[in-house]
Formats: sequence, structure tokens, C-alpha cells
Amino acid sequence: MDSLEYFSLFGCSKVKRIPEFAGQMKNLSELLLNGTGIEKLPASIERLVGLHLLSLIDCKSLVCLPSAICSLKSLKSLSLMGCSKLDRLPKNLGEMEGLERLELEETTITELPPSLSIMKNLRKLSFRGSLKLWHWSDLLRLFQRKSPNPMSLRLASLNDLCSLEELDLSDRNLCEGDIPNDIGCLSSLEFLDLSGNNFESLPPTIKLLSKLKNFKLERCKRLQQLPDLPSSRSLMVDTSNCDSLKVLSDPSTPTGFTNLYEFSFLSVNCFRLVDDEGRNNAIFSLLRRLAAQGLSPDFYQFYIVSPGSKIPEWFSNQIVGDSLMVELPLDSFSRWKGIAFCVVFADQEINTEALDQFSCYFRITCLSEGSYCANWVTGVGEVVRDHLWLFYMPSERFRDTTSTSRRFSFETCRGSTHGDLSEYTTTWMNVKMCGARLVYEQDLEQLTKGTLNNLKRAREYYDHDAAATGSGSGCFDKESLCKRHKEEI
Repeated sequence: MDSLEYFSLFGCSKVKRIPEFAGQMKNLSELLLNGTGIEKLPASIERLVGLHLLSLIDCKSLVCLPSAICSLKSLKSLSLMGCSKLDRLPKNLGEMEGLERLELEETTITELPPSLSIMKNLRKLSFRGSLKLWHWSDLLRLFQRKSPNPMSLRLASLNDLCSLEELDLSDRNLCEGDIPNDIGCLSSLEFLDLSGNNFESLPPTIKLLSKLKNFKLERCKRLQQLPDLPSSRSLMVDTSNCDSLKVLSDPSTPTGFTNLYEFSFLSVNCFRLVDDEGRNNAIFSLLRRLAAQGLSPDFYQFYIVSPGSKIPEWFSNQIVGDSLMVELPLDSFSRWKGIAFCVVFADQEINTEALDQFSCYFRITCLSEGSYCANWVTGVGEVVRDHLWLFYMPSERFRDTTSTSRRFSFETCRGSTHGDLSEYTTTWMNVKMCGARLVYEQDLEQLTKGTLNNLKRAREYYDHDAAATGSGSGCFDKESLCKRHKEEI
């Protein structure tokens, strides 16, 4: 047994007891007891001095952990998710100085040991969807120390978690004020999931999370306003199904993006944003800043998905249907920045019972002199009613060809959230309109100054069609589109 490196009882639900460990067992690095029927671990687990991973996922009968487990200095990952009877952790948990991942999802833990605040190597901390009511304030108590200036020490103690990269507080019934300004001190945070909570706004210090890459706020039904976003090189924000969301970041506030190579913003089914003119102004300001930066060849993607049924007139090349031609400039590529696209799409058949099983996916096809390229965009969940898909391609993507005529076609599909990409093409959605615009340096000022007025007119069309048809999902035909465009020129 001295040479044993990996031991698994995965799914052995009839195993009720783990025998005492003999010797040091220095080579055992992974112990998987997922789905077993054990109620406790033997104190001799402290002999597993080389253990790196301990997984107790879905041990439904587990009621406690021995304090001896905290002597495992080499342990990096402790997974307790689904241990529905586990209601406490050892008080000396902080002695596990090498711990990097602590997963406590769907447990009944209501109190956290104060020693957690000294775990300087902790990278992932997850409390998603525990069965008992729990508040962020419980976590804050870990960082409160006696001081004439409690706020400053709270900030300092939060800095003790300087290595924390992932924080999952989704579905924890967090309310307004439960997320403190101190959250901006988590300087290494890359993933933050606050989905399914009940707050109405977030602290402005969110913008201080300069390394944040993935910010999830799905299903926050009371969220009304977003703060300014962080200045991350790669940033994905998802506010889908936030029914009350009305205001995004202040478009006049510089975001400070530097060397950005990926940005996505999803506000799927957030229909109150349709009334917020600042929303689109902020979106187009982001597009302007992206184009002005002269994105490097490693630029990956920029896209936004948000409710809407009309393409703003700034997209000068518009057509009813799912494809259009774009003529690229004959002069030097250095004189233009890229191509901005906007597509109106909608689900043809809504099956509300399958909303959790299907997602919407996108594909762009570009044809030129027989060449073919496709770009799949990450699934955005199920959409209800008309939405806009806005994205940007930098000119660097077209440097390898001498052709000036490009036909772009756009496809959307609904597919299962499980399985490989080939399964996503089974159920197609409806692309109603598409628009494009070549972005030159001289267009940038027009984009910033003209967008608000253009969007006001687009909103008037939206209201007019909604009144005429009884819905906000009407579609231009080619004749009416050209007529309106001429009237505004």
C-alpha cells in the first residue's frame, strides 16, 4: 500500500465506513469517495501526508469532518458539494495552508470558521445553491477584526485572500447591500458568479477587479443597474434573464480597456433595456473604443446579444434576409478599422417547457472566390422574442486576400446544451434582417455623437410597429426600409 497513488470508491453507495489508514502512505495523492454512504472520515486521514485531492461529492450521509484533516498541508482541492447533511467545517480549517479549491455547493453549512481568512493560497471558493439560507455578511464576519478603523482592516483582511481566482455565490438569496465595497480588494479574481440572487444594484468597486474575465449575473430578477465594468483584457458579462435590468454602465465613463482581445455582453430576455437609450449608446461606445484601439491579430471576438427588433441606421448596408454583400476598400487596409455587423433574429417556435434544455448558437459564413470560413459564437441560452446580435471583425482578418467582394451569411440555431457542436444544427431560427458598416477612423466620431439620435429614431419605429401589429417584433420589407432611410438623409 505504500506505493498507492490513486484510490477511488466512486459510486460505491453501500460503503458506510472507511477503515483506519495505516502508515504514512506518502504516495497517495488522490482519494475519491464520491457517492459513498460514509458518515464520517477516520482521524487517521492525517497520515495521508501526500494527498493533493480529496473528493467527497454527493456523500449524502456525511455529517462532519475530523479536525485531523486540517493537518494535510499538501491538500490542494477539497470537494464537498452535494454533502447535504454537512453543516459545519473544522474550526482549524485555515491550517490547510496549501488548499487552493474549496467547493461547498449544496451543503447545509451556515457558519464558516474564522481561520478561513488566513488561507492565502485559496483560488476557488464556491457556495452555490446551499440548502440553508446564507448571506455574504456571514463571510464578512471572517474578516472583521477589532480596530479603531474597522473598514480599513476589513479591506486589509480581504487582501489576505489575494490568491482567490474563482468565487461562486450564485443562488444564495443575497439581497441589496449584501455585496460590500470590499469585494474590489479581491485583486486576483477572474471568475465571479452572482447569478440567481435578489440585489438591485452592485457596488462600484466591481470595476477594480482588473483581472476579472467571467462575470455571471443571470436570473437576478431584481437587478436594475450595472456598475462600470472592470478594465480586463478579456471580459465576458452575462446578465441574461435579469427582468428588471434598466441601466448599464455610464457610457460617458471611460472603461480603460487595454489590449482587449475578447469582449462579450449578453442581456438575453432583458426587455426593459429596450426603453433605455443609454444601453445602446454604451454598446456603440464600446464598439468605437474597440475599433480605435487598432486590435492586434490575436483579437478573438467581440459580440453583444440584447433584445431589439430594429437595426440602427448607422449600419448603412442593410437588407431584409440572412445575407449581404460587403465591398472591401481597394486602398490600403490601414485606412479602415474593420466591419461592424448587426443581425435581427427570433425563435420561430417557442417551447417554454424546453427553455432549460436548449440554447441559441450563431454561425457566420464568409464566401470569397470559393473560400469558406465559419465562426461559431458561444451559446447564449434560450431567447424569447426578437433580439439583436451585434459583433465586430477587425480588418486584420481580411489581410490574406486580394478579393474586395465578400458575402456574409448569418445563421442561428437552437440545440441541446448537451452533446457536441454537430447536434446544434438541428433546429434553425429565423434571421429577419442584417446590417453592416465598414468602420473608418473618421466614422468613430459620428458613431459616438450620432448613435443616440439614431437610436431614438429606431425606438420610434419600434413603438410604431408595435402599435400597428400588436407586438414589438415587426420586420421591415425592402421598400419601407429604403423609404425610411431616404427620409432621414
